[in-house]
Amino acid sequence: MDKLKLLPLEAAIYEGLKAGKTIAQIASEQEGMPSQNMAGRMSWLIKNGIVIRTGKKKKYIYSTPEISYEIIPTRMAVREPMQDEIPDTLLEEMLAMKLTDNQRQIIEKNWRTMGRTELAAEVGITKLQLNHVMIKLGLKKKEVKEYE
Repeated sequence: MDKLKLLPLEAAIYEGLKAGKTIAQIASEQEGMPSQNMAGRMSWLIKNGIVIRTGKKKKYIYSTPEISYEIIPTRMAVREPMQDEIPDTLLEEMLAMKLTDNQRQIIEKNWRTMGRTELAAEVGITKLQLNHVMIKLGLKKKEVKEYE
């Protein structure tokens, strides 16, 4: 069986728990280590079965099965796509849209005088698409006059 690959902090936590130390004792030995790192590494160790947590909150008991491991300096994270990730169809449609010369002329002629909702309807595109087109064409929003 392949050796597990642990980061230095993970190995220190594993060895500390194996020696009967508490989480607080292990944390105090890790000088300059943010508590988020400690919590994150503990979660990873528990999730991967390297540390077993039993009991109730604030009275957890940690045990460590006998494992063979090696210490690695870094772990390359592989991002797996989340199951609920779906393509952004609005963004894809907006980026794929191409204006005709007639649509471009209508926008350039009327962007100062018509509201964006009205102009988008006139051209036959969504307001989101119109906003994107106006940014690409360098057409700025109407200037708001300040009241004195």
